[in-house]
Amino acid sequence: MDFTSKQFILYMLAFISGYYILPAKVWKSWGLSIFNLCFIFLIFPPGQSIYFFFFLILNYAFIKIILKYPSKNLIFIMISFLVLFFAYLKKYSLLSFLPFIKSPYQVLGLSYILFRCLHLLIDAKEGQIEKKFTFTDFFTYTCCPLSFISGPIQLYPEFKAQFSNSKKEIFLNLALFDHVNRLINGYIKIIVLCPIFFYFHQNQLAAFTNHQSIIITFSTSTFCYLIFLYFNFSGYMDIIISLGHFAGFTFPENFNHSFKSKGLLEFWNRWHITLSAWIKIYIFNPLMKWMMSKSTDPKFTPWYGIIAFFITFFAAGIWHGSTAAAMVYGILLGCGVSANKLYEVLLRYRLNKRQFESLHSHKLYNNLMSGLTFSYMSICISCLFANFQQLQHFFEILSWQGTLNVLLLGAIVWGMLRFLYETFFDHSVLIRTKLAEFPFSKHFALALKLLLLSLVLSMSAYDKPQFVYQMF
Repeated sequence: MDFTSKQFILYMLAFISGYYILPAKVWKSWGLSIFNLCFIFLIFPPGQSIYFFFFLILNYAFIKIILKYPSKNLIFIMISFLVLFFAYLKKYSLLSFLPFIKSPYQVLGLSYILFRCLHLLIDAKEGQIEKKFTFTDFFTYTCCPLSFISGPIQLYPEFKAQFSNSKKEIFLNLALFDHVNRLINGYIKIIVLCPIFFYFHQNQLAAFTNHQSIIITFSTSTFCYLIFLYFNFSGYMDIIISLGHFAGFTFPENFNHSFKSKGLLEFWNRWHITLSAWIKIYIFNPLMKWMMSKSTDPKFTPWYGIIAFFITFFAAGIWHGSTAAAMVYGILLGCGVSANKLYEVLLRYRLNKRQFESLHSHKLYNNLMSGLTFSYMSICISCLFANFQQLQHFFEILSWQGTLNVLLLGAIVWGMLRFLYETFFDHSVLIRTKLAEFPFSKHFALALKLLLLSLVLSMSAYDKPQFVYQMF
């Protein structure tokens, strides 16, 4: 079910209405669970959800067992089995030697549910989940329709605290206008901006494969795809977070001015924030703890960090897909983030504190680093729109020298754009402040956005790209 479709909009109207109409006890005991089931049956064709429900029941059974028998060896076996079973259901190419299930079935949302289930399993072992944890608690958390398809990844204690609170009169909230405005902004990103950048991406990719100005066309294609991906995913988050507000949920933010980042570590603290936070808590921190237990010498700590970053982001990369291209994506992410960490370690070693701070406060340096980050991520993102054979073909056309030229071109172009933006930003803030002083200026701007959406949707040739992250 497409979240820009009439079906989704009608479902969400019913969902929000149910939140306000049903008594609080009914909503918390079985109301939300019924809406969860309805959502699953709406997005899954009949008969194709059997393995999805089996995966859920298996996870819940494991959690209940760990709550009763919190054993390290047992939880290791369970996590290993769940990850392998997940990879089998997703038909990862690494498991192609196994006979995959031939009957059609759906795995939409399974990647995000795996994160929630592993979090519950690990926290159950640590005694952070109550022993009376019911299947209703489990089902309402893992399959909440607002964050079912692609997050955000909210941890259970935060979800439960919101869900356990008494109802609030959200529609009388003073922030109502801001959430409506954010909802419209999300739809503008997806319906208006996404098709533009997706069109340029495809157009330039076709020119590249025809060997036309290969450096420029490949760079433009990957740059446009990264921007398309940002509008696609952040637009979805704007919609989900604003709708969640109307139904009493406050979901965590997933983006924070991602393209301001001056390094890959900062980028992942601003892009898909809930994923970054999850892998930090449940992959990076345990790895660091384990390695530091082998040697307490503080001089090894930065090098442990480099190793842990590679493993963590390699895992995050291969989570994005089941093909060999996703493996390449994981390697590129792991190498990029590790190199970023290594660069920071060496820079701090070579420079004193004053020199280090002076360098990081220099506008030219920051814009260059921002450009390199954007350019490197653009190259990495090519693994999400191409298969392994296509990636090989891309590299054959570009060669190592061409790939480095793409990286440098992106760094220069994006760095210049960042410089121009920062130069203009002070003036634009002043203009926006003056405009905001006019009566009903916000309402007029919202009306213009609604008019723009109506005009775009009324176009007979309109073709909106698919939501990208629902495939993961």
